[in-house]
This record gives sequence, structure tokens and C-alpha cells, in this order.
Amino acid sequence: MNDIKSMSYADRYGTSILMFCVLMIVLFVAISYFRLSGEFQPIRDNWVNRRCEPSVIPLAGIINAPEGEGILEYTSKNFTYCVNTMLKPMADKVVSPFDVLMNGILNIFNRIKGAIESVRNMLMSVRGNLTTIVRNIYNRLINIVVPIQDMLIRAKDLFGKANAIMQTSTNMIVTLLMIIKSFLGYIVAAAANILVTMALVMALMAGILAACWFWCPWMLPYAIYVLAFYTSIYIVVIVLLCIIIVFVKNVTGSTARVTMFNAPSCFDENTPLALADGTTRDIAHICVGDTLKDGGVVTAKLKLAASSEKIYILRNVIVSGTHRIQHNDSWIPVSEHPEANRLFEYNKPYLYCVNTTTKKIVINECVFMDWDEVDDSVLTRIKSRTAMCDDAKAYDVIRRHCNGGIQEDVWISMHGTQSAVRIKDVRVGDTLKNAIEVYGIVETTADMVLDKHNIYPSPEKGESTKFSKKIYHLLTKPRYFFVDGAKFMDYNNYIDGFC
Repeated sequence: MNDIKSMSYADRYGTSILMFCVLMIVLFVAISYFRLSGEFQPIRDNWVNRRCEPSVIPLAGIINAPEGEGILEYTSKNFTYCVNTMLKPMADKVVSPFDVLMNGILNIFNRIKGAIESVRNMLMSVRGNLTTIVRNIYNRLINIVVPIQDMLIRAKDLFGKANAIMQTSTNMIVTLLMIIKSFLGYIVAAAANILVTMALVMALMAGILAACWFWCPWMLPYAIYVLAFYTSIYIVVIVLLCIIIVFVKNVTGSTARVTMFNAPSCFDENTPLALADGTTRDIAHICVGDTLKDGGVVTAKLKLAASSEKIYILRNVIVSGTHRIQHNDSWIPVSEHPEANRLFEYNKPYLYCVNTTTKKIVINECVFMDWDEVDDSVLTRIKSRTAMCDDAKAYDVIRRHCNGGIQEDVWISMHGTQSAVRIKDVRVGDTLKNAIEVYGIVETTADMVLDKHNIYPSPEKGESTKFSKKIYHLLTKPRYFFVDGAKFMDYNNYIDGFC
């Protein structure tokens, strides 16, 4: 009983309601069919206007179904057509406000589009005008710049040719001066030979005079006359030769010197030097003051041009052929050593060498001379001149007198239009004032220069004796260079001039 009360009206009578609706539809269709059964043909004839009448819609498939199409199918199509036809005016009225709104928005966007197009056209016009203006300016500049550029190229070419002519002329003049200097040096050497020859002739004539005194007294007056005549000629020749030698000295700025050997140039940059602390260091990175394994202290380090040097390898040591090595208790060039082999493809730009307190460099059990190339004959001369009795003291004398240089901040004049540089910035291959070529840079320290007078500039009396830590010197082709207008002999002058 409670379940029946809780049920809704539809739950109770739903089936009855459904059956009623079906019966009513069937009844409506039946009534419409019978009512219109006599009017099917007029409806077909006026189908376009009557197909959407309420009484016709349910019977559309019966009244006017096309061939090949079912009654229900055509009834459904006709119902859809009628619904769309009836709802279209209502939809148009419902959508018309949106159409008006969209048309307004489209008009706004069209106006914006037109404004943008106008701005774009204006910008294109401005761009075109600017392009025309810039092109005209560019063409005018080209018309101006091209002739100027052509003129500058011609001027550069002219100056280059003038510079080449001046350099060629300068080199010719320098070459001519070097030839004259060499010729004057040859004259000095020839004069020395003449003096020696005439002295020997005079000694021979003196011997003849003595022989005449003992064995041919009757020829004595003739011998004395010849000797006196020859002596007067000899004196005149001596005077003339002295005048020539003084003239050559004034012209060349130096007297002729004879060195023992040519510049040795020395070792490859990667040559290992054994140090006293048991380590090894490449010669290119050795430092002044380092102590080598044999007890020698490095007093100077040299960096040299390797061009035109003949390079050899000897017991894994790469060294120039002119460097001296000890072999069978004598000093010979590396090129003459039986174990030396020529390196024909050596192309490194620099070689290195050092000076040491022992005047020797020991590498891989080979004993080489250091840069100064001091052999036994040089030591003998030094000991005889200084009354030294052993080699160690002679080495101390060489170290005192044969090392020096220029303080690192001193300016050096360069060749031509090049700016002056500090001597510490001079490089191998640079050309100094008066076309002087640098083929070597020497580095030492003030501590290694025992005679401070060998340091330029040296302090005046009473002033502080402070020196810059690094001292530099140069090796040049003419063996001299200029500093502050003064002529300086190069580093080789220390050992050559002293020994």
C-alpha cells in the first residue's frame, strides 16, 4: 500500500498515457487519410504550396512519394523540408541583430584595413623617395670617391716606388760604404804585411852587413850605404802607413781585429741543459744565474738568427756547424766531427747560446765552448797579461771584463721612419739606425756584470748605484750600433777587444 502511494502519476498511468498518444496519432492519421483521400490528386497538382499543411505532412509519403523512395523515407524528408522552411524566417529574424553587428564590425575592420593600406602606401612612397635620394647621394659620392681613391692608389704606388728607390739607393750607399770600409781594412792589413816584410828585409840586410864586417870588409861601405838608404825608405813607408791606419780608424771608427772563429750561432731551442739541482731545462728557457750540472753559472743568454747557418745533429744535439766541440783534446768545429750529420731541412728561425763561468757547455757528454769561445791559447795570453797562474783566475778576469750591456729602458733608434723602441723590445732581425741589422740579442743581469762601468748608462760619482735588473746587448752585422747618438761596439767587442 505504501509503495502505491509513493509512485508518481506517470509511474501509475504511463502505459495508459502512451497507448492514448499512439491511438490519438493513429486516429489523427486515419482521419486525415479519410478526409483527404478524395483530395490526393489536387494536393499532388499543387504539391509545392500544400506539402507543408499540417494535415498533409503525416501523409506526404502516401500522397506524393517518388518512385524508388519509401513512404516513411519521403515523409521524413518532407517533414524536414517543411520544418526548415517554416523556421527560416524566424531564424533570420533571430540572427539579424548579429548580422547587423557583424556587418558593423566588418565595416570597422575594412576602414582600419583601408587606413593601414593608406599608411603602407605612404610609407612605400616615402621609402621609394628615400631610396631615390640615397641612390642619388651614393652615386654622387661614388663619382667623388672613385677619383679620389684612384688618386690615392696612384699616390700610394708613387710613394711605394719612391720608397723602393730610396731604400735601394740607401742600400747601395751602405753597400758602397761597407765596400770602402772593407777596402780600407784590406789596405790596413796589406800595410801591416808590408811593414812585416820590410822589417824582415831590414833584418836580412843587417845580417849581410854583419857578414861583410867579418868576411868582406871591402864591401862594408856599400852595405852601410844600402842599409841607410833602405832604412830611410822604411821610415818614410812607416810614416805613410801610420797616416793610412789613422785615417782608416777615423773613417771606420775602429781598428781591425782578428777573432779566433766566426760567430758560432749555437743550439736548437729545445736543447736540454742539465742543472745542478738534477733537473733539465731547454736552452730557450734557461735563465741568467742558473747553475749547470758541471758547476758553471750562466752569465749571459743569447738569441740568434738561424738563417744561412748549416745545422748538424751530434749525439742528439742539434747545433750549428761552426760551433766548437772538444774532440781528442782539441777544439774542432762540429761540422768536422766524425759523428756529426748535416740536417738539410732545419727551418726554425732562431738558435740559442749561453756564456758560463767555466766557458764550457756540457750536453749529452759532449763538451762545447760557450759563446766567447775561449780556448787554451786565449787563456795563456790572459794569464801572461794579468800575471794569473791558473785557469780559474783567468776565467774570473774574463767574467769581470767581458760582460756588460745597456739597461732595459734605454731607447734605441730604428731605421727609416720606424719609431724608437726600448732595447728590451728590440727583436732579432730588426733594422736599427743607419741600416744596421740585428742578428742576436744578449740578455744578462746587473748581478752578473762585475764591472759596473760596462753597464750603460752608469751612475755618476756620488749618485746611487742602482741598475735595472735586466741588462741587454746586441749583436749586429757591422759589429756596432748607436745609442743616444753615440757609437757602441756590439757584445763581441768585450771578448775580442780584451783578448
